[in-house]
Amino acid sequence: RTPTMAYLDQILKTRGSETVNHFDALKEVYRELGASGYPTPAQNIAYQKLLESGFEPQAILFAAQQCARKNKHRFEDLEWMLESWAREKVYTRDDAIAYVNERNIAMEETRLLLEKCGMARRPHLDDIAWYEQFRAAYSPELIDYAASCARGRQVPLKYMDKLLRDWQARGIRTVEEARLEHERYTAAAAGQSAVAASANPALNYQQHKYTDEEYASVYLNMNYDDDDDDDGGAKK
Repeated sequence: RTPTMAYLDQILKTRGSETVNHFDALKEVYRELGASGYPTPAQNIAYQKLLESGFEPQAILFAAQQCARKNKHRFEDLEWMLESWAREKVYTRDDAIAYVNERNIAMEETRLLLEKCGMARRPHLDDIAWYEQFRAAYSPELIDYAASCARGRQVPLKYMDKLLRDWQARGIRTVEEARLEHERYTAAAAGQSAVAASANPALNYQQHKYTDEEYASVYLNMNYDDDDDDDGGAKK
């Protein structure tokens, strides 16, 4: 490495502490990350803290592989992923594999849900959170029908949440019950819109029907006279 006083200072601090040298293990992490350069003393300390928090070395390597798959190649990206795993109590390689598989399934199911809503895009974390909330509270059939009702809405998942909560509050559990309720609500909303439009004074008027004589009086002759008039205009 290019020597600097700061780098030397970190090395000397490490020498005087109880930190174990994890340089070889970190080189393997760097290789899985696809990162350039070499591990730093600060990363050596961070790696030891990861081990002390309960992570298996193989779980850390697996996390590095997942980061590389997402085109994230910094050690900071690895730390962020492991922090999220720690919140889910995922510390071993086996648990990490199961967790990643579960997240991939949720990602695909959320993508299909968005597709039913008329949105062809990759799910965001918020989308997955919405889907998991729906899946925990409602049947797959009811979720699918709510998605079809939300198709074309500006914020489909929020509209789905409103529908599903309302159905649950009304004791609706089947798709047929939900369909009847949604059709009733849609018809009522359309009726209210019609009433509101008829009550608007600006729209509540009778159109005048013109006679042939009235049409003749508003006929505009587009043949202009080339002779100048006193008023500076052309004759019609």
